Amino acid sequence: MIAKHFQPALASKFLLGFLLGSQTYIYRWDRQGRKGQRCLVLARGKMNSCLVRFEDGYTMVTSRNALKLATGEAALPKIEVAE
Repeated sequence: MIAKHFQPALASKFLLGFLLGSQTYIYRWDRQGRKGQRCLVLARGKMNSCLVRFEDGYTMVTSRNALKLATGEAALPKIEVAE
């Protein structure tokens, strides 16, 4: 039975946002040549630190001050079309 307060429209918006990369961040600091690259937060630690993974698979521990939430087209995943 579906819960009385279940809102499928809200749930689908949440799922769509998750699938489109709503938690994608832009790395703001000029460290290791990564400024402006998109990354995902894999884990958050104490003292405002986090483990991030970049699109090329590189991972690093950094400060969460180095991250900016991606908005607009920067938040969408890159889709390469094979011709």
